Amino acid sequence: WFLLSTRYEIHLLVHSFNKDLNDSDRPSFMEKDLGFYYNRYYKKTFSFKSYNAKDLAGLIELIQDTLAVNKETSFLEPVLSEDTPIANFVKLTEEHRRDRQ
Repeated sequence: WFLLSTRYEIHLLVHSFNKDLNDSDRPSFMEKDLGFYYNRYYKKTFSFKSYNAKDLAGLIELIQDTLAVNKETSFLEPVLSEDTPIANFVKLTEEHRRDRQ
């Protein structure tokens, strides 16, 4: 459940940031700002250690179908569209759980 909520929260965070900022030059934020904006939007601290990851690359391995990093700009980008049903996140998390076993 923890990975499911993280997957969905980060998806919403990246989309919400883009909508709130409404700036075509800055559609998202960089890895170094993830903890700040996660805390700003959800009032919770964010730590890669919670996912047994050393950095963002480790977290992306777990949620690669939800979050990506733009190679040119280094901005975080959502992989799924804004209107993706919540049920899809449950399916993706369950599929990934089966793959890890």
